[in-house]
Amino acid sequence: MRPILKNRLERVIVDGYSTNLWFDPWLNHSNMVDRVGWPVFELIGRDEPLSTLIQNQHWRAANRLIGLMFRIEIEDIHIHRDGMTDRWEWAGIIDGKFLSRNVYEMTRRRGPVVEWAKVVWTSGVAMKMKLCTYKAIRNRLLTRERLARIGVEVANMGCVLCGGGGTETRDHLFFVCAFSNHVWQHCRRKSGFTGGQNSELTVILEELMQIKDRRKDIFNSARIRLLSAVWHVWRERNRRIFEGIGITLSGVINNLEADVMIMGQPKKQQ
Repeated sequence: MRPILKNRLERVIVDGYSTNLWFDPWLNHSNMVDRVGWPVFELIGRDEPLSTLIQNQHWRAANRLIGLMFRIEIEDIHIHRDGMTDRWEWAGIIDGKFLSRNVYEMTRRRGPVVEWAKVVWTSGVAMKMKLCTYKAIRNRLLTRERLARIGVEVANMGCVLCGGGGTETRDHLFFVCAFSNHVWQHCRRKSGFTGGQNSELTVILEELMQIKDRRKDIFNSARIRLLSAVWHVWRERNRRIFEGIGITLSGVINNLEADVMIMGQPKKQQ
């Protein structure tokens, strides 16, 4: 990350007094010590300011040995005449101001945008539900099968929701398990999509995208119901494993519908 950020940070030169000739990366994102080496550095002096190469807001690179060595590069650098002192700015940003979101955009790895992202990463749903659904889609939830696969010793691989009827994989937990299957049946009745039984989350998400185009009136509640269903199935699983207690199927569905009612309400105008 450091090389990426270094190449996006620019030194804006006004008078050169606050820029060190040797250590500040003012010359094409590099410093003079790296370019010429220590012998020349020791000869001239470590505290030399860049202003020694500037006179009347123009470069006088030819007047100094170091200037002659890099004259072409130096004279391509613009000297600003805004009356301010030398400063740091972010390259490629209109006002040059540092914003964390700009750093994120510069450093993050980009991939193709999938259609289901429009269902998961939109406003109106709690972030914990979005993250849980995203992890489930990517098979990154720490199910017992995944824990064993990454080297964690798991004494019991069975599913706690259906009483050990199968190994707790992502697909079993959300689709094969009798408990979660009842949750999906409820969602299908309420939202009108057919996926959810021995299916995949991506299939349901794709179907929701079709509902968005065809039935915009029910899309929002169906989207909330889907993300809430994934969250509550996973939450109930964790409750039974880590707390040793659980709630009934009807309790899970009631909590799910409460989320739909609360998060599905239109936002009040400010």
